[in-house]
Amino acid sequence: MHVDNYSVLKAGGMSAESVYEIISNDAIRLGGRFSDMPQRAAVYHHMYLMSGGNFAFPLIAAHETLWARWYLFAAKIAANSLAAFDFSCRMSRRNKMIAYHKYVNIFKKNNRDLLVETYKVFHFTRLYADHDFVCASMPKPLKNLLLRCHQLSHSNQKMSATEQRQLFEEYIRWHHSHVSGTEFSNAYNAFDWPLVKWLCVRPWVRFSYFGFGRSLTYNNYTNTEERLQNNMKAYDWAAKKSWIRVEKDLTNNPFFPHKFTFDTNTYFSDLGMAPITAP
Repeated sequence: MHVDNYSVLKAGGMSAESVYEIISNDAIRLGGRFSDMPQRAAVYHHMYLMSGGNFAFPLIAAHETLWARWYLFAAKIAANSLAAFDFSCRMSRRNKMIAYHKYVNIFKKNNRDLLVETYKVFHFTRLYADHDFVCASMPKPLKNLLLRCHQLSHSNQKMSATEQRQLFEEYIRWHHSHVSGTEFSNAYNAFDWPLVKWLCVRPWVRFSYFGFGRSLTYNNYTNTEERLQNNMKAYDWAAKKSWIRVEKDLTNNPFFPHKFTFDTNTYFSDLGMAPITAP
């Protein structure tokens, strides 16, 4: 059973400002390095469990994070090969790989930043509802749905399927405008290796819970609306399959940390990054 350390701090009289700082520091620490994608998947899973299964975004984001882990590994091998044999670009092999890594690091940074932001939003709104520290930029429908998610999870109740889907979509839209912004577009415009630039914005996306023959394809990954549409496809496929099976597919993924247990405090402690507790 997870012990909600942040509630202990609030109950002990700590100010909202101080609790927010602790949550923010934990979020950054748990977000890890650019390459720590399996770690982020475990943290996302922790948030999904704490929501009582009402907040589906962390579960699907965990799947996306593990997909990115193996996809970027394969893409790096391909880029190294193409750097040597793509004679259509006059850049040196070294400069081609520098250009590639600059673009991919934006992808990895966004992956980490999204976990950090989601962790802060999730834990702080559980304690302080629609406090301006995290909700100032949120549209009202998202705030209302997020607070209802917390209210129901505290009483072990489920959101309706319609509410759950609306929460997912509202959060995705907000994150695209608030977290991602124009990062992908700026990185794409600065990417000066034409062949791999073309390939990078057309990733083949397949999460472990997708059915046979299903995948998400892109004409341009930097296009916000196209990413949103594919996010909603991923949600609808998950809802149709059942959330229990989608969660099981996550924990059975070979890239998911095998040390994970439902005692998330113990898990984080084993990684040397346990949440801060009250004295």
